[in-house]
Amino acid sequence: MYVWYWNAYRCYAYLSDVGHAPDVDNAFLTPQQLDTSEWFTRGWTLQELLAPQTVIFVDDEWQIIGHKCCLPCWCMSETRYALKQDLGHLGPILNEQLTEITGIDGEFLERCEKIQTASIARRISWASKRKTTRIEDMAYCLLGLLRVNMPLLYGEGETAFCRLQEELIKRSTDQSIFAWTLNEAEYGHIANVPKVSGIFAHSPADFEKSGSVCTTGADTWPYTMTNTGLHLRTVARRSRLARKIGRYGSRGGQEIFVIRLNCRLETVEWTPSKDSGEPIDIVVAECPRPFQGLAHLRRFQRIHDFGRMLADSCPIGPPEDVNLYVRTFNHVEVLRWLDPDPYYP
Repeated sequence: MYVWYWNAYRCYAYLSDVGHAPDVDNAFLTPQQLDTSEWFTRGWTLQELLAPQTVIFVDDEWQIIGHKCCLPCWCMSETRYALKQDLGHLGPILNEQLTEITGIDGEFLERCEKIQTASIARRISWASKRKTTRIEDMAYCLLGLLRVNMPLLYGEGETAFCRLQEELIKRSTDQSIFAWTLNEAEYGHIANVPKVSGIFAHSPADFEKSGSVCTTGADTWPYTMTNTGLHLRTVARRSRLARKIGRYGSRGGQEIFVIRLNCRLETVEWTPSKDSGEPIDIVVAECPRPFQGLAHLRRFQRIHDFGRMLADSCPIGPPEDVNLYVRTFNHVEVLRWLDPDPYYP
C-alpha cells in the first residue's frame, strides 16, 4: 500500500468530521479545527499522509480545505516556487499546520525521499498517538514506512510489533530501535519506580518521546536472535550498583551495564556532519538465576526509571567489550530484587 500511495500522482483525504467554512474567502482552517478530525488519529492514514507527493484535504461537503505539498529535492528555488504557484487552485499549503498536528518535521512532509533517512525510532514515533481497530494493525501499518516485508497474522496481538522489531534488527544497525521509554499512560501508576522489561517495545506508544532521535551512523556488531534472547555484542560500562546488590547470596549481586546507543537526541546545534546532541543510554541488569543448573547462563533484561540511582553512583571503569543475551519481549514488572531480602543479610 505504501508504494501504491508513493506512485500516486495525487491523493485525496476526505475529512468527514470537518465542516465546510461558510465564507469561501476564509476557508482556511486553523490547526485546532483540523486537529479534531479522526483522520489524524488512525494508524493506516499515516502512510496516506507521508507517501504521496500531494495530498488534498477536503471537508464533509468535498470542498477543498488545502493540501500537503511535497516537492522533489532536485527542484531549484525558482522551480519550487513555480510548482507551488501551479498548485494554488488546490487551496493553501498546510505543511506547517500538519507539522503542528502530527509532530512530523516539515522536512519530511515537503521532501518525501528524506523519510527513509529518519531514524527508526523517529518514524515509529509518528504512529505513537494513533490507534487501530485491531492490535496487530499498529505494526502492519508501519511496514511500508519502515520498508519491511513480513506475513500478516491476525490474531497474534502484541506479538506483531515484536516480530516487526525482529525484522528491523535483521536489516539495520540503527540502535534507535532500542531508544524508547515506557508509555506513561499505561504505566503511570508505577511511575518513578524501577521496572524491568525486554529490550523490545510493546507498542508504538512507547516511542512517543523519540521524535527527535537521530542516528549517528556509528558501526555496530551484528545482532543474533537466539532461543535465550537477543545476542548483543557491544561496548558498555559496569555500574557501581552491581557491588551493592547481594540478594542472591553466594552467587553475588547481579551485574548492571550501561549501554550507549549509536543515536542521539537531536538539538538545535545538531547537523549530520557534527557529532553533537545528547547521547542515549539504556540500562540492562542480569536476570536472577534461581536454578543452580543454569548458573552458566547469563541473561539480561532492561531496566527503566533507574536514572536517579545511577546518578548517585555513576558507572565505573572504562568501556569494555561485552557479550550479552538480553530478553526481547516480556511483561513489564517492578524491579523487586532491589528491595532488601529477608533471607540474605
